[in-house]
Amino acid sequence: MTRGNVVWDDDHRGRPPAPRKSGPKRPPVDEFVRIRRETGGRGGKTVTTIFGLDMAPP
Repeated sequence: MTRGNVVWDDDHRGRPPAPRKSGPKRPPVDEFVRIRRETGGRGGKTVTTIFGLDMAPP
């Protein structure tokens, strides 16, 4: 295989690899839990929805 057809090369030529970027930043912590009753799009049936709970592990 000629050098022009290289698919993968892990030789960094003496340089350390570039630092990896972290994932997306999390929004600031909201310490309020909101409870709301909704009927829209459910044929008149009422449901209770809860907002503001952090489901991700710390």
